[in-house]
Amino acid sequence: SSAGATRLSWQFGDGDISNKASPNHTYTSADTFSVSMVATNGCSYDTFRNTIRTFPKPDVQGQVSKPEACAKEDFELRNQTSDVSSVLWLYNNESDTLSTQPNATVSLDSAGQRIITQKVRSVAYDCPAKQQDTIRIQPLPSIAISLDTSSGCPPLRVAFSNDAGNVVSRLWEFGDGKQAITANPVHTYRNTGNYTASLEA
Repeated sequence: SSAGATRLSWQFGDGDISNKASPNHTYTSADTFSVSMVATNGCSYDTFRNTIRTFPKPDVQGQVSKPEACAKEDFELRNQTSDVSSVLWLYNNESDTLSTQPNATVSLDSAGQRIITQKVRSVAYDCPAKQQDTIRIQPLPSIAISLDTSSGCPPLRVAFSNDAGNVVSRLWEFGDGKQAITANPVHTYRNTGNYTASLEA
């Protein structure tokens, strides 16, 4: 309170000042600060003094185990911050939780660039701190296969084709012990039987 004062001068102890009646001030470092306010009305003045102590924030150390993963593929969250009471891993603009464990194995379903936020609180003063890391989630391949014929007398020549998107490699299994890695292979079945062909991409 500074009733009757016509001029106020605040000094916050960190080099900043204010002439407002009720200022707000943010301290950005850990230290002890001597705060003073001088109130004057032109005839006399009065001085108010107080001390403010700010505590250190945790030095957040941690990381996502790899910069890139496929959708639904596991990756690790690794906390390396010491003397913390809690660890929280968030994504999707910090609205969704990945884990509340310091170290965790997780996965994400949808493709895209994801910002992972690690939030911690210190044991000593319960001060919060956070850091962010990035991981790119690649989409799963979409597979559609076709063949020009599905039955006939041996030797039966079958032409396989596929319309697989987001694919860097392919492995065809023809069901008779033979394989191929080409995009659209042709395979000959030489014995009578039922065969299940598959494509892994």
